Amino acid sequence: MLSRIGSGGMGVVYAAYDPDLDRRVALKLMHQQAEGSDEEIERASRRLQSEAKAMAQLSHPNVITVHDVGTIKDRVFIAMEFVEGKELSNWMREPGRDWHEILEVFMRAGEGLVAAHEAGLVHRDFKPDNVLVGDDGRVRVLDFGLARRFGASRDLAERKTAVDREAGTPAYMSPEQHLGKKLDHRSDQFSFCVALYEALYGELPFSAKTRIEIAIAVTDGQIAPAPRGSTVPGWIRSALVRGLNPDPDQRHESMAEVLEALTRDPYRVWRLGAIWGMAGLLVVTFAVLVAQATLASNEGDEGETTEGAEEPLCADGSERMAKVWGSTQRDSLDSAFDAVDKPWAEEQGPAVVTGFDQWAKGWESAHREACEATLNGQQSEEVMNRRMLCLDNGLAVFGELVGTLTSGESGLASALELLNELPVLEDCSAEGVESSQEDGGALAGTDEHGEIAVLLVRARQRGVARDIPGALEVVAEAIDAARKDNARAMLAKALLLRAELVLSTGDVESAVADLEEAELKAEALGADEIRASALVSLARTDAIAGRHAEGLRKIARARAIFGRLGTPEYQRAELELVYIDILDAVGQREKGEALAKDVIGRLSSGGTADRAAGSIAGLRQLRGRLLTTLGRYDDARVELELARDYWIDNFGAQNPNVASVRVDLSVLAEVHGDVALALREREAVESIYVDAHGPNSPEAGEAVEALAQLQRRLGKLDEALANQRRAQTIYAKGGDRQRLALARALMGEGVLLRELDELEEAGTVYARARETWGEAIEAQPEGLRDAFRARYGVEIATLECEQGEVSVALGAPVAARGVLERALGTALDADARALVARIRFALAGAWVAGEDANWERALERANAARRGFETLGDVESVARVDNWLTAQ
Repeated sequence: MLSRIGSGGMGVVYAAYDPDLDRRVALKLMHQQAEGSDEEIERASRRLQSEAKAMAQLSHPNVITVHDVGTIKDRVFIAMEFVEGKELSNWMREPGRDWHEILEVFMRAGEGLVAAHEAGLVHRDFKPDNVLVGDDGRVRVLDFGLARRFGASRDLAERKTAVDREAGTPAYMSPEQHLGKKLDHRSDQFSFCVALYEALYGELPFSAKTRIEIAIAVTDGQIAPAPRGSTVPGWIRSALVRGLNPDPDQRHESMAEVLEALTRDPYRVWRLGAIWGMAGLLVVTFAVLVAQATLASNEGDEGETTEGAEEPLCADGSERMAKVWGSTQRDSLDSAFDAVDKPWAEEQGPAVVTGFDQWAKGWESAHREACEATLNGQQSEEVMNRRMLCLDNGLAVFGELVGTLTSGESGLASALELLNELPVLEDCSAEGVESSQEDGGALAGTDEHGEIAVLLVRARQRGVARDIPGALEVVAEAIDAARKDNARAMLAKALLLRAELVLSTGDVESAVADLEEAELKAEALGADEIRASALVSLARTDAIAGRHAEGLRKIARARAIFGRLGTPEYQRAELELVYIDILDAVGQREKGEALAKDVIGRLSSGGTADRAAGSIAGLRQLRGRLLTTLGRYDDARVELELARDYWIDNFGAQNPNVASVRVDLSVLAEVHGDVALALREREAVESIYVDAHGPNSPEAGEAVEALAQLQRRLGKLDEALANQRRAQTIYAKGGDRQRLALARALMGEGVLLRELDELEEAGTVYARARETWGEAIEAQPEGLRDAFRARYGVEIATLECEQGEVSVALGAPVAARGVLERALGTALDADARALVARIRFALAGAWVAGEDANWERALERANAARRGFETLGDVESVARVDNWLTAQ
């Protein structure tokens, strides 16, 4: 024991030192239950220990960490992490706290409750006194499930206000608690809403002075009106009022839903940016000024005057939306999907219509709230002007997408993915426009900037539809306009988009140039989020080019920026994906797998899981690949199937993302020995890619080539050869961008020809493959060629080994030696030990043949190969070398 920290209704808390853990802990010694039989007291003690041990299993940043639980002299003790900070009840009484800051702290506490509920724990006594705000800024909830069992009534004297002195904890109790009913997570939701209401409005939601009065008010749902002059937005109050419903079935379904409601915009996943003009805004601004004058002259009848003014001033949003997305457009979109005779159209059509309906409804609500906030004096006219312009811009972008899809143009197959490009309506909140990085950002800028945003929308849409040349043409127009107008943030965003597009073509050098310029522009502007995004993309290019150390440095810089900004976890998912990719590339697969698991857990908890769903699916797929490599096949299958099911459920069975996961499932089946299942997966992949991208797309070529490899394993060599050649035909149409794929396909054909004993033809094909590899290297920018050679060195050396072995078999040992010696050097540099042993054995065969045969050199190579195989534990290859030596 170091010192006594304090005491409460449940026990005494001490600061203590744990010598085993070598750290300071907070030790809570619980009061002994004074009432009941010995058996009842013992049972209560066991229940308390059980609940505390359950807490100890819960690991979440917003839940106090429990290190140990036990008893001493019939009293239960709980050892917890020691937190320097203050109780939330003290924190929220400090002057200068605005509703934004209060809401942020309560959101973190709410995430702690979500994690507890997901673990099957119910708090039963959530109140500000049971939440700690650490000096490190972290919010932690404590005392889960303890109050009900040990002396909860003793808390009645702990509160300091007149109501609190008599009521205490009952002020936060749900109706079901007051009535002695069974409690579940909805009771915690009620208590959370009481506490947040008190923090925001400075008073409890139920006007009462005694415990009985509180119980009556709570069970009757008698919520006090908001204090006059409150700046708390109406949407927050609405979320709280629902959580305070006396009927648990009428509250939010979960704490996660409460947190989602408190973030206000349920359609935050939709992204994009664009513009309309200022004319409509000026009309609204003038109307608001008139309305304020009217309100000033009618202060005596505030409610009635406000009601009369709202209808004409704040209801035009629905009429404007109807012109962009009404019954005519809805019917046109239905018809466009009906005209497509493919399975995905039947799946995606209704989902796209629903998505458009939801975004439209969210826009109308945001438009009305932006107007009402000024009428109610909650924001300035300037803020309203910027919000209205932001919403107008968003409507223009929405109209752009609706117009394209309803006209039946290309892009219908990617319509669900394009929904993710709809504008984030939260950007048009008061906070969103005030925190925008340049003239309100992509949505809340000037007309000129909005036109640039529309161009970016169009470019991204074409990119999603795989019209890369068309997308690059449009984004180039956006970049020119941004440079002309000195729209620096828009320029940085346009450069980011162009880099993404050119990277998809394999042009790494051009992507790097755009990304570096985007980062510099963002740094000069102070647009930290854009800069961090550029750094993450640059790290990805480093990974592609094999510059792993540089990539890790950029990841660290981006992580620091996101940390300083407090960027939500789900918005940092791309960073983690790139980081884990690099860990995989440098052989740290165990670390990468553990990190992927941890990030999935963090993204899945709290109120942001829906927003992070796509990232979670991507992380599950990446983790599944790592688990496959690590030999944990059952765990890999679980992750990959979860990822596949997410894409199917949300985007349809024919979505290309489904194909991507099925590729990994095929690999898993193959390494697990189920080649037939792997073949079925690959056949499904080919069907999806042909359907989505066309029969001559690179994706279709990869699918066909993979089919050939599996058919080879099944002994269907003729079928495999036909597919291998079909893949080459597809790749040949791709020009320089597909040189690498073509070289690999030629190599695959050579392997098949060897197995079919067509050695001369195999030698010819191998020579073409080696020539194509050279062309692929020369097609790279000069600064990337060495990195390209290093990255694909093992593949090239394997090809040259195959080529040399065939030359020996065809009686051309001299030619074989040169090819094999070159391959050996490459394999040694790459530390590819199995390949090194194989090449040395091939060289032994090359040196023992021909007029200039050199037995000593051949023996030297053979013995070196044998040692290599032996070190690797390759018993079959050791036996093969021994048999060869005996034969010689």
